[in-house]
Amino acid sequence: MKRCRKCGQTKSYSSFGKNRDAKDGHQGWCKECRKMHYQANRDKVLAYHKAYNVANREMISAKNRVYRKANADSLWAAGLRRRHGMRPWEWQAMWDEQNGACYLCRRPLSEDRGQVLIDHDHGCCPTNSSCANCRRGMACHQCNTAIGLLDDNPELMRMVADNLERRQAIVRPLIGTRHAEMLF
Repeated sequence: MKRCRKCGQTKSYSSFGKNRDAKDGHQGWCKECRKMHYQANRDKVLAYHKAYNVANREMISAKNRVYRKANADSLWAAGLRRRHGMRPWEWQAMWDEQNGACYLCRRPLSEDRGQVLIDHDHGCCPTNSSCANCRRGMACHQCNTAIGLLDDNPELMRMVADNLERRQAIVRPLIGTRHAEMLF
């Protein structure tokens, strides 16, 4: 049993929140008193934070930019780990295996790591994450978007490519004659 410093009632420890810095490991106010205090002061606290953020928005943004620039590598590594379960050395191994090129179109990938996308099968993992089982490779933005818009369906992609080639064979000669007519 513990006595609440706010209301003075003696209550069981389960009525108090955890606080590992306190001697007994529990907060001084009971959960009920903390909730009432929060509700009574909620509007004041929110107004203060809003005013503080408005007044200091530029300073906060500048500090965030400096922090992100100073910690770019660790932030990138943390994001890579969170989204794809990869470590930087695993990303580098995949990059080296693909010779720094998109696995779909073979064009060189951007030197900016943040622009290189990890393509994966969405049937396994959610949209912005992957695991070792569903990763297909590193892709450029154009290819990753294209296969996504075509539902990762190879048959549909082949049909689109065949139809595009067929239509280009018809249209390209017409474009050449039209441009020649427009010149005169």
